[in-house]
Amino acid sequence: MAKILVVDDEKAIRDSLKRYLETEGNEVVLASDGLEALAILNDTAFDVALVDIVMPTVDGMLLMRRMKQDHSDVRIVVMSAYEDVLDLPMRELGIFLTIKKPFTLQGVKEVVEAAANTSM
Repeated sequence: MAKILVVDDEKAIRDSLKRYLETEGNEVVLASDGLEALAILNDTAFDVALVDIVMPTVDGMLLMRRMKQDHSDVRIVVMSAYEDVLDLPMRELGIFLTIKKPFTLQGVKEVVEAAANTSM
């Protein structure tokens, strides 16, 4: 399946996504903020990154800009509880898809599969 990076400051979300996505056959690595994610991205290649917007240290917006610049092969899926996530400049930030919180695990599965199975 896919190699997925989950970036969210909420431990419960990270842990539940990891458990679920791994049962679906994916390899999952977790990061609690954008700074940690950037360090991981320097050492590991990913197919998909699930990225929260509001995080401490390095937020999702800055993370996505850096990913587009330095890791453009990763398909970014934005996770956010805010309605204005749909107003983000998707192409400019390298966003592939969005999913609104709260989400269902089935919804995450569908989005991840769509992202992982689409060539860039």
